[in-house]
Amino acid sequence: MNCLFFEKKKKKKALLKDEKRRNKSRIYYSSKRVQHVKPMFEVIWMPILASVFGYLQESDDPSIVSLSIQSLSSAIRIASIFHMDLPLNSYLFQLNSILKKKED
Repeated sequence: MNCLFFEKKKKKKALLKDEKRRNKSRIYYSSKRVQHVKPMFEVIWMPILASVFGYLQESDDPSIVSLSIQSLSSAIRIASIFHMDLPLNSYLFQLNSILKKKED
């Protein structure tokens, strides 16, 4: 049993090393400009909404609920900063519906 474990561990380390070697040639750019946030958020706000509220509806685990609330808070803040009415209203509507369900 231990032999199988160590064998898998060695394979995993080899795969990770290979992955690191391949990724060294990739270039990553970071930006400090706020103008880049809005277009990215316009693309991802709906998947964030679906995933966060999916977890909130299905889970009673305090750590998952806490992370979901933090994610929701950040998303609401971003939508407010950029005056994005549809995402903001959608987040608030879903939050209100979740809170009503939790009260019942």
